[in-house]
Amino acid sequence: MGRKVNARPVGVVYPFVPRSLGNAEDSSPVTFHIKAISEKEKRRLVDHRDYNKPVSSMSEVVKDLIVKIDNYEDANGEPIVDGNDLFKSGESEFIAEAIEEIMLGTVYDEDSKKN
Repeated sequence: MGRKVNARPVGVVYPFVPRSLGNAEDSSPVTFHIKAISEKEKRRLVDHRDYNKPVSSMSEVVKDLIVKIDNYEDANGEPIVDGNDLFKSGESEFIAEAIEEIMLGTVYDEDSKKN
């Protein structure tokens, strides 16, 4: 068999632990639960022609695809529980990392990681 796309199945919700701000080393790290999208949908987002609204399209990505967040509070101590809350009150580093994971995240087995 030839090459297989290293991606999660569309619609599967998977955990993602951001590395920013020392989060990955925390004993209770912030964890995003992200809904996987197709490669076609990723291309549609990248190929967005309305350059006057790139931030709004990325905000929709965050709001729509981060379905749950664990272990995160805003500056007032209120829980940040999903993509809407994250975009409204979350730290920019986490938002940028979430967008990168949504757009570029892939699944590799141990042998692929070594090459």
